[in-house]
Amino acid sequence: MDYEPRFPAAIARMAAIELPDLISTAGYARNGGFVVTIAGEYLSAPYRIDYERHAHSVGSMPYRVRDRDRALRHLVDRDSEEARCFRLSLGTRHWDGRFREACAQQLAGTDAPWVLPFLLALLGDYVVEVANAAIPIVAHWDSRAMAAFARDNDAFVKVTKARAVSYWNCYYRRRWPCLADYPPIVALRTIEHLARKSRD
Repeated sequence: MDYEPRFPAAIARMAAIELPDLISTAGYARNGGFVVTIAGEYLSAPYRIDYERHAHSVGSMPYRVRDRDRALRHLVDRDSEEARCFRLSLGTRHWDGRFREACAQQLAGTDAPWVLPFLLALLGDYVVEVANAAIPIVAHWDSRAMAAFARDNDAFVKVTKARAVSYWNCYYRRRWPCLADYPPIVALRTIEHLARKSRD
């Protein structure tokens, strides 16, 4: 399924300005990643995006420049905090786990509702260090906002949890023999509890 950009009205204009630059200066995953709703409005994210690969050619041989630090600096070099958060949020979809982790860490302190699904998606990341970067930010999120989002996007939360379980089973069973102790699962179960409680 091809990625179709969709963003809430509050950031739609900014996204329309920022997204073409990200697409034109970076490798761009056409495959869709997730679609969620935020207060009744749709938000979509690509499966993967690549800020740091720039196609060049030497004779007939193409090559790619990879510079994570330079790419991250370019990513956050924006006058608007909203645009910076938007770019960092999309950066959590990057192919490089260290890049995803760095973007998540720089989103600490934000409370923009449209950032939340990008952070929650990281709880299902196959690199546990990436998930762990998102956990403290998610843990400090407004509980009512978290509950409302999880309640309205139950399928998204379930898919994220299923991924976390799968990656725990493949890669992390020795480190955390009990699934209930695996940090992303602890976080996701807390989120599910908040959603259930909000329905009562």
